[in-house]
Formats: sequence, C-alpha cells, structure tokens
Amino acid sequence: MTRVGIIGGGPGGLLTARLLERAAGGRLDVTVYEASGRVGGKLDTRAFPCGSRYEAGAAECYDHTALGPDPLIELIQELGLGLRPIEGAGTWFEGRMVPDLAGSTLPGRAAAEVARFRDRAQALLPLERWHPDDWRADAAHPWLRRSGAALLDDVEDETARRYLETMLHSDLATEPHRTNGLTVLKNAVLDLPGYVQCRALEGGMGRLADALEQGLQHTRIRRATRVRRVEQRPGARFRLHLETEEGAALADEDVLFAALPLTQLGSVDWTGTDLAPALRRHVARHDHPAHYLRVTLCCERPFWRDRFPGSWFMLDAFGGACAYDESRRLAGGDGAVLGVLLAGSAALAGAAATRAELTRRVLDALPADL
Repeated sequence: MTRVGIIGGGPGGLLTARLLERAAGGRLDVTVYEASGRVGGKLDTRAFPCGSRYEAGAAECYDHTALGPDPLIELIQELGLGLRPIEGAGTWFEGRMVPDLAGSTLPGRAAAEVARFRDRAQALLPLERWHPDDWRADAAHPWLRRSGAALLDDVEDETARRYLETMLHSDLATEPHRTNGLTVLKNAVLDLPGYVQCRALEGGMGRLADALEQGLQHTRIRRATRVRRVEQRPGARFRLHLETEEGAALADEDVLFAALPLTQLGSVDWTGTDLAPALRRHVARHDHPAHYLRVTLCCERPFWRDRFPGSWFMLDAFGGACAYDESRRLAGGDGAVLGVLLAGSAALAGAAATRAELTRRVLDALPADL
C-alpha cells in the first residue's frame, strides 16, 4: 500500500487528507503529522473560564456564491454546518465616528476622494475579473508589479488616504509598501456592493476543523509530532525525522505533502539534491510575510455596543485594526467579549508586549467616552 505523509494538521492538511480519501478511499496509508496537540491550525475557537467563546484564529468566511461557485461555502454546507451573516458598524477615525465603510461623512474633499478611489478599484478589478481569481489574469494585471503604497499615493487628499490605509490594513496584514497594488485592490473591493458577503460560522470556526477531522475514516493523525528533517531517499522516497513526546523517531513515506505556513516550511531541514534546492527556491519566492496578533478581552459588560452595534467595527489605532464583538457573533449577543485584530508591523510590535500592556493599548484605542 502506498504510504502518504501530510506535514501539518491545519486546514490545508485536513483538506488534503479529505481529498485523498475521496479519491482513493482506504487504498492509501495516510498519516498526518501535527506538531501541536490539536488539529485545525488557524481554525481555533476557544472559551474563557466563564464560558464565553471567542475566535483565536480566523474570524469569518467570505461568501462568493452570489457570483458563482464557492468551494469553501460548499464544503461548509456539505459538512452540515451553519453560517450567519455579520455586518460592520463603521469606523472610529481621528476622534469621530464614520458610520459607513464608504466614508461618506469624512470632512472636506476626503469623502469624494474615497469614493473616487473605490470607483477606480472597481474599474481596475471588476466583478467578472475578480471572482475567477485566475493567476494568468493576475500575472498580466498592470498593478501586480507596482507597490500598494503607489496605488494609495494617487489619493490626493491626505485625510482620505489615511482613512483608506486604516480600512485596508487589517485585511492586508502588512503595510502597503510591502505588497503589490493588485493585493491592495483585491482587498479594497471587498467592501463594495456585490463582491462578497461576510459570514460567521455558527458555533465558531473551530467547528470546521472538528468536522473535517471527524469525517476522516482512513487517515491516521499523529499529534505532538514535529517533523524536524526530511530526507530524499532512493528506496523509501522520503524519510522523516520526528520529534515526539516519547523522543526521536523515524517514518518513511512514498508520497509527501507539506501543508505548512511558509515560516514553518522553512524551519524543516530538507535534504536531497532535488528536494532541498526546490524548497529553498519556493520559500524565497513566496517570502512576503504577513502578521496578525489577536487581543481578546472578557469584559463585565459590552460597553461598546451603544456606539458600535454591529458584529465588527474598525479602529484607526495600530495603523488600522478590526474589532470584533465576539459575543454578538458567537453567542447571539449574550456576554461581553471584545476581540481586536492587530496587523502587520503593529502585530509584530505587540507580540513583544505583556498582556497588561496590550490590554491597556486596546482600551486606549477605543473612544474615551465609552
């Protein structure tokens, strides 16, 4: 029987195992190697001691079904999971509440400049071109080789430009000058009518990981098993050097999938005249890091809801951050859990701070009169 190894038990690893089972049933010997004690990766719903739940990883799904096929939504429905629409509640920007994502109440020329930018984004990435997400069309797009900062520099009004940077930062997970203009465009159109619907998974995103794992009938999952080294060998095609709770171990696989984030992919010692240089080239080509840091507060009461009644809202602090009313999204309004998603450089800086410091910074980012 052909031995198949999958490094990583996150969404990519679980989906790979699911597709292998669908194609081959039990005719393959499939093993998932997961370094941590849990599977699911960024699909991670947790709870405070009081029982209030929150998302510790991915927060929501983007639903594209109004435009055409959407494999993620189809998978969620196939697994029998439910989705609910979630709506935003505006932006706290430079000491004022901007009630709509279009920035229609911004002062002076800013509102008109934001509208012009949104119109331009739609013209550069219309629905019929955006939904297929064709890499060949992307490769030919004029903004692929221009920086995201250059796209925003075309916005003449400074207030409008700062507002757009605030709105885009959380989705980009990096700074505009560190990505290309096409990536900025793809995130800019998300808020335009007709592109996507934002939805929360009922019970939390962790339920998707649970359902994927429970659906695997012929796959072995080895938790707390870190792959330290992969050797390319002539007989057994790949030899894995493992670090387990019992100590070092070896495993041989005929076929190997690596379903890892880029940083973890680069941390594995890949050996072999073909394998090692191929992985080095891959990591170097795609080394465009993006960062998130989620700060979640369990409060005595939802003190923000009178000002921000929706499931999420934006803050201009931290270069632009998205705040989630976790209790509204996961508990129908019961409880008082607020999550704030820091992105890019702010996430890196925040990772070195203490919990007390992060809590104070998040509270200071909210309107003072709440």
